[in-house]
Amino acid sequence: MIELSKYKALTPDSYGFMNYSLSEIFSNIKILESNAERMWDVIKEVFGSTFFHTQIQAEYSQLFSHKDQELLKSEIGKINDEAARNLTNVSEKCEQEIIYMRRLINNKEVEMSQLKADHKNQLDMYKVIYKESGYREAEQVHQEKATR
Repeated sequence: MIELSKYKALTPDSYGFMNYSLSEIFSNIKILESNAERMWDVIKEVFGSTFFHTQIQAEYSQLFSHKDQELLKSEIGKINDEAARNLTNVSEKCEQEIIYMRRLINNKEVEMSQLKADHKNQLDMYKVIYKESGYREAEQVHQEKATR
């Protein structure tokens, strides 16, 4: 019954194909058409673009996935190595910057301490001058220092 429904689905010009096996049909097609791309286009047109997906995946997926996984692992390894080098470079630059900033802060602290000490010495000197010679002389000394 199934064979009869298949036979009825054929066009009258195709009735002769019922007498051939699938292997014989494909052998004859190979003789008539040797361009794989054109054959694939016709197969997709006749069977649909997804008809063979399950079989292709079952047959070849391990080949592609293994190669793809190895390639992906290799690429990830390269990216990780590059990221580690970049991280090391950034870390070294940051450490150098921190050392520079610490030195700069230390120098500024020394400078501030020196200015503070100088200011305190001047203040102490004015206090002494003020006590010894009075307010006017201290003001005069202060003006002389300011004009220098």
